[in-house]
Amino acid sequence: MGWSVNPPDYIPVEPIWDWEEEQKNVFERNYSYLSFGAMIEQGLRSRNLWLVISIVILTMIDLILSHRSESRSTKENCVEY
Repeated sequence: MGWSVNPPDYIPVEPIWDWEEEQKNVFERNYSYLSFGAMIEQGLRSRNLWLVISIVILTMIDLILSHRSESRSTKENCVEY
């Protein structure tokens, strides 16, 4: 007894990837995300390496500056007894 395979009603077809449309809309999509992680992930998916590098550099600068301001504020608030 053989197997009976019914073909699907339609064959799903992958849409043609439009590189120009991808580049045109990449900024709109990236800035709609709320976190740096999602922006980096979207940048990696759309192969925008410069976007990923700039986000990482800006995040590192932000962390360094916030760390310096925190260390200054704790030194100013310390009172020797």
